[in-house]
Amino acid sequence: MGVVQQFNALIWSWAEMFRALRRRVALAPFLIYAGVQTLILLMLLGFTVPPLRFFVPALLRWRFGDAALHYPNNLMVLRGGLGQADIILSVFLGALVTAAAVYLFASFYSGRKERYSAGFAAGASKYVPALLIALVVAVLSQVAVRVPMSIWGGLADTSPLRFRMLRMMLIGVVLVVQAVFVYGIAAVVVDDKRVGGALAATVSLAFRNPVTTLLLVAVPAALELLPAWIMRNSTVIIYRFSPEFLAVGMFIWIVVILFINYATIGAATRFYLHATADEGPSSEPGGEQR
Repeated sequence: MGVVQQFNALIWSWAEMFRALRRRVALAPFLIYAGVQTLILLMLLGFTVPPLRFFVPALLRWRFGDAALHYPNNLMVLRGGLGQADIILSVFLGALVTAAAVYLFASFYSGRKERYSAGFAAGASKYVPALLIALVVAVLSQVAVRVPMSIWGGLADTSPLRFRMLRMMLIGVVLVVQAVFVYGIAAVVVDDKRVGGALAATVSLAFRNPVTTLLLVAVPAALELLPAWIMRNSTVIIYRFSPEFLAVGMFIWIVVILFINYATIGAATRFYLHATADEGPSSEPGGEQR
């Protein structure tokens, strides 16, 4: 596609995603994911309540030190704790959620509205290849962040400005990695491809349509700036307002992540169906059956 066609396809894919959102298509998988995130957050907040006090404090002490067990430091580590748990959650539960959502979105875009149970059944049947693709994305994303941080992490003390620039660059690299593989699970669920074929298909499609693919991932991800700002200014919030605002910020973060995932997977599935249709990726959007 040319650049103009890619922008047209991008806007059309978002419009189709919002059309699906109005009818609550594929909402259940993302609600389940958000529910598990909320449960983890409540565990971090209520670590003194039995039976949580028998294992959650030990995990917090192991990862963040003794200070994480005292108020208000326990609130300041919420994002770090949930964020690290979410790395594992996004792979093992995320693979199932994404596969189920792709099936439900694809059915809707093809003119059918399947039951949520059918989506989870389809997701379970494709779980292993979807999990392998999610693992590839997670490993590459972690390598893209941790290797540069191990080399230049000292900039945080010697040059805070350069360190912030490094963090911004690494966020961009992670977004590119996620964009390159954003169609992988769709290729598994929709076209029944094996893992190798799905990875090749998503890389090929992403490089043929870089503008559409990158913006499909980057624009929804920008919504995370608000909760990220809240947690980044946690010290100011604690002393000027109330430490409990940090917990509110984390609940906002969970809702934002829900919509980011919904928007990204919904629009990416719509674009994947269009780009791999029989008439070819250069055709104008809107020609497929709805």
